[in-house]
Amino acid sequence: MQVMTAEATTVLPAWLDKQFAETSLKESDASRDLKVTSVAVQRATATGDNYLSDVYRMTVELERNASPHGSCLSLVIKCLPTREAMQKMAQEIQAFEKETRMFCDTIPAMSQILEKAAPGKYTQLSAKCFASGRQPVSYLVLEDLKARGFSLAKRCSGLDLAHSKLVVRKLAEFHAASVKLFEQDPAALDNYLVFKFFHGPTAQHLETFLKQGCRLLADQLDTLDGSYSEYAPRLRTLAESIFPRLADLTKRKGKFRVLTHADTWVNNIMFKYAAGVVQDVVLLDFQLSSYCSPSIDLQYFTHTSLTEEVYANHLSDLLKEYHSHLIEVMDDIGISTDKQMSFEELLEDFEAQALYAVFSAVAVLPIVRTQDETRFDVEASLNESDSAANRNTFASAQYMQAIKQMLPEFEKRGLL
Repeated sequence: MQVMTAEATTVLPAWLDKQFAETSLKESDASRDLKVTSVAVQRATATGDNYLSDVYRMTVELERNASPHGSCLSLVIKCLPTREAMQKMAQEIQAFEKETRMFCDTIPAMSQILEKAAPGKYTQLSAKCFASGRQPVSYLVLEDLKARGFSLAKRCSGLDLAHSKLVVRKLAEFHAASVKLFEQDPAALDNYLVFKFFHGPTAQHLETFLKQGCRLLADQLDTLDGSYSEYAPRLRTLAESIFPRLADLTKRKGKFRVLTHADTWVNNIMFKYAAGVVQDVVLLDFQLSSYCSPSIDLQYFTHTSLTEEVYANHLSDLLKEYHSHLIEVMDDIGISTDKQMSFEELLEDFEAQALYAVFSAVAVLPIVRTQDETRFDVEASLNESDSAANRNTFASAQYMQAIKQMLPEFEKRGLL
């Protein structure tokens, strides 16, 4: 099925056909009499919105012998990216193996813990997985949450307080359920003990990427008047030391550890609305999930996905919201108080992971804030190539507005 999409250079994979859809649906459906009559496939994300996967949306028309009427189903298929550098990175960190385990085993187990403890109280953590496989490439077949009324927020704008509170509450549920899962079966989290983004074959690429980010930001700050240009030499110095320090942070065994999402930015979150008011949230993309400090998720989210107003005025409110809901969920699912974390301990842990805020702001936030016309070139950054697109990303008004707010905070906390 060599069909061209609106993006002239994009060719849809030929294997995304009727047989693939039928086999995938039968894998999760007790009924074997379903028949797929037609499929329509299109790219589900724009270039630059997802890096470690290629994502497609498949509309499936199907029939069942038991029903006189046909029905329509929408699926999302994630598969190994076609871009060489990204494909290599996904394979090195075993992104699809990890995400398959998350969708097929870990998330269902965590969801069952929440539902059993408080039936009907907690909404779903993520999408249902219909099927997974490794031929012709690694792939996952997921329910299309868009068809159920969920949508992405505007990537470049940042989330307001209402959206942000829902996200930290969902993270609290995710984290708490993982603590109970570990309590019930420690081996269930064995595959998440190493944060492979920082420890493994791909670590060198990430270090290069982070150094390049520090240098690009420093170059941009050099062009500014006043105090901001003073941060440039500090960032160039930091470029040489930040990665080993982050690698050390991500392997520390603190008092309180959870299964983290580890990539909680606005494009990995979907929201549902009622009468224009945000009501629910689900998490997407579990390719980096690792067993470590909950503050990894909190630092990453708050330094990639908030509006400037929320970051300036409500960071402590979000931490309080996260903690109060974490304790509520832990009480519901039967985590003893001696295994819980006080708010003071959370603040201490959040500060201990503060360098992760710098990583998020320098390596991830530029990508989040980039506009459609200036897509970030990840492969150029990984290769330390000078890219006009990437320089434009760091020079963008959206990114500059956010980073100017963060740099004085980083300096105050002794991070620069």
